[in-house]
Amino acid sequence: MLKNISKFIFTLSILALFASSAQAAHFSLNSKKTDWPIGQKVEVVLNIDTENQKLNAFEGEINYPAGLLDFDEIRDNDSLVTFWVEKPMVTSSGTIKFSGIVPGGFEGKGKLFRIFFITKDEGDGNISINKIQALLNDGQGTEVYSGSKSLDFDISGKIDPQEPIIIDISDTIPPEPFSPIVTKIPEIAGDDYLLIFATQDKGSGIDYYEIKEGLRPFSKAESPYVLKNQKLNKKIIIKAVDKFGNERKITIDPVYPLEWYEKSSFFAIIILVIVISFFLGRTSWKKPKQKK
Repeated sequence: MLKNISKFIFTLSILALFASSAQAAHFSLNSKKTDWPIGQKVEVVLNIDTENQKLNAFEGEINYPAGLLDFDEIRDNDSLVTFWVEKPMVTSSGTIKFSGIVPGGFEGKGKLFRIFFITKDEGDGNISINKIQALLNDGQGTEVYSGSKSLDFDISGKIDPQEPIIIDISDTIPPEPFSPIVTKIPEIAGDDYLLIFATQDKGSGIDYYEIKEGLRPFSKAESPYVLKNQKLNKKIIIKAVDKFGNERKITIDPVYPLEWYEKSSFFAIIILVIVISFFLGRTSWKKPKQKK
């Protein structure tokens, strides 16, 4: 009897293991080569395999040995992520953090972003993925088990003149069209209106965004953005700029347009009519009378 119970418990454990494995996402760091010379610009790619699940949110950090590698740049122009909550960036020496979502979810294998380093000293090193979190696209944000594969590398010797160099890309195409949303999210800004926006640039990647509200000048901004004009009665322009300076401008018409008598142009026209009438009247008054 005791033997049968032990078998039953063992069977349940195996089933539980398979069940947890089914609820998994796998993150990995990959590079074409792992033996690098000093002074080489190298590319490391963060990939994901959702393991036949539809996921809509990813979060985590990447740690690299700052004594061996100098951070150069991050490119997300071909990322599967459509909206970065926290755009991949170096937050402290040796740490890159990121957080993004995919509305509607993503299933399969894909690329999150590419990191470029410059090798600076000899030695063996490791680039690791930590604090990973992935959520199911099930309407409840169910967290799934996430596995990860780090990248071991070796730096030795000087750069080989014959070693192929990563060619920087050229980009003349503006960022893709996008549809900003004006909304309220109490957890973020209380009762204030927010502007939520995001787009992609398949060439060089998005560099920054700028926003112009009414007559205010353009200023750099990140999504979500708390609108300064909470009356929503002025035009809003969002400008997305890629790393080659190409721009995409999107205009949002006033949600609550001004009445005709509230517009400054109306008063300008009235003043102009009064001024013209005054000068015409004055000219007519000064006109000498003709002798009969």
